[in-house]
Order: sequence, then structure tokens, then C-alpha cells
Amino acid sequence: MKPTKHGWPLTVITALGLLLVSGGIVQVAVAQGTGDEAEITAVVEQLSTGIKMQDAEMILSVLENPNVPAFISHNGYSEGSDDPRMTTGGELAQMNANMVQPGEKKFSNIAIDISNGVATMRADYEFVMNGAAVNTGTEMWTLIKKQDGWRIVSMVFTM
Repeated sequence: MKPTKHGWPLTVITALGLLLVSGGIVQVAVAQGTGDEAEITAVVEQLSTGIKMQDAEMILSVLENPNVPAFISHNGYSEGSDDPRMTTGGELAQMNANMVQPGEKKFSNIAIDISNGVATMRADYEFVMNGAAVNTGTEMWTLIKKQDGWRIVSMVFTM
């Protein structure tokens, strides 16, 4: 940019204006990440959509298999015991598909760590029904990269 008699302030203001005008594009690029991170973010979105649509097959499609272990911890303790309740991803998918009212799982503060075809995903979540959060907590997954994409191999979440 050619310097003006106003110098750098005009250049900065122009750059900020361009950034604001293209804000949506910049936000999408940042939110999606690149490569493997973008693929894992897509897994998060697909699981969320499957829950919202009550589509067990969509939920199962992001799991390595229906027997993926899923641990549910109630603030560190499950139903009065020291052990978290264990179920499977397949059982959670069926439970969600059979709910009378659909819910929506909203993830935030997503952190992804990737190393040599293995990844972890950690996020805060809230489960919303009829516009109100009925569960909130933290969710963590372990994922592996396969030829056809990333798959969840274990899940842990708090309630």
C-alpha cells in the first residue's frame, strides 16, 4: 500500500475494514482448521447433527464400531459410586434415537491434539431440550485415523 500523508493509521484502518468485511470467511477458516483438525471438527459436527436429527446411523458412522466404550461420570462420581457408569456408543446412539423429544448437543471450547494417526478431542458441552440446557459438562474422545477418515474409539463425558 502506498503511504499517504496520514501514514500508518490509514493503512491500519483500511486493513481492519477489509478484515471486518471478510469476517465471516476468516471466522469459518479459523473454526474449521486445516487437514486432520478440520476432519476431526467435521466428526464433532456429524455427531452433533446425528443427535439433533435422532439419527442413530449417523452417530454410529463416526464410531470405530458400536461397542466403543462410553463412560459417563456425574461430576467425577457416578450415581453415588466411585466408578463412572459405562455404556457403549451404540447404546447411546439407540437411546438418542428413541428419545420422545429431540435434543441438541452444543460443543464449545474444542481442543484437538493430534499425533501419528491418534487424536484426542476435549470440549465443553451443553445438551439442550426445548431451548433449555438439561446437561452440561466436559466431553473427551480418543480417535484414530483410518483410510476413510477419523473414528471415535472411546468417549468419556461428565454430567
